[in-house]
Amino acid sequence: MPENASLNAHLSLVPLGPGDLIDRAVRFYRGNFAIFVMIAAPPIIVGTIISVGWTFLAPSLFTHSASSDAVDLTFYYIFVWLGSLVIWFTQAVAMLSVMGGASRNFVRHLLFLEPITFRETYANTWKRLGALLVASTIITVVLGTVGFVVFYIGLTIGMVLILLAIAALQLIPPLAALVSVVLGIAVRAARLLGLNATTLNSKIKTYNIHVRA
Repeated sequence: MPENASLNAHLSLVPLGPGDLIDRAVRFYRGNFAIFVMIAAPPIIVGTIISVGWTFLAPSLFTHSASSDAVDLTFYYIFVWLGSLVIWFTQAVAMLSVMGGASRNFVRHLLFLEPITFRETYANTWKRLGALLVASTIITVVLGTVGFVVFYIGLTIGMVLILLAIAALQLIPPLAALVSVVLGIAVRAARLLGLNATTLNSKIKTYNIHVRA
C-alpha cells in the first residue's frame, strides 16, 4: 500500500507554468547530458566519416579542374551531390530511429524512474527497428519535401520583391535618392556607434574604470 501511494504521488498531475517546465527540462538535460551526447554520437560520427570519405573519393574518380571535360565535371557534381543527399537522408533516418528508441526509455524514466542508459536506448531501437525505420523514413521525406518547397517559395518571393523594389526605384528617381540617403545615414550611424563603443571600451581598460552593474 505505501508503494502504491508513493507511485500515485509521483504520477500525480500538477499544473506547471512555463517557468517550471523550462526549469525541469534544463535540470533533466543537465543531469543526463553525457548520456544524451553518447546516444546521439554514433549516427552523427558515422555519417560525418562517410560524408568526408565520399568527398575525398570523388576527385579520384572524376577530374574537376578548369581544363577538364564538361562530361567529367557533370558526373563529378552529380556524384558529390547525389552522395551527399543519400548520406544526409540515411543519417536523418538513423537519428530519428534512435530518438524513437530513446523516447521509450524516456517514458519509462518518467513513470518508473528507470535510468536512461545508452545500452537500453539502443536495445529499444533494435527491438523495433523495422517500425522505427519506416516511421523515420516517412517523417524525413515529409519534412524534406516541405522544407524544399518552403525554401524555394521563400526564395522566389524574395527575388520577386527585390526586382519590384529595383523597378520602383528606377521609375521614381526621388524615391531612389531618398532610400540612398537613408541607407547612407544608417551606415554612418552604425559605424559611429561602433567606433564610440570601441573607444569607450579602450578608455575603460586604459584607466581601469570599474563600471557598476
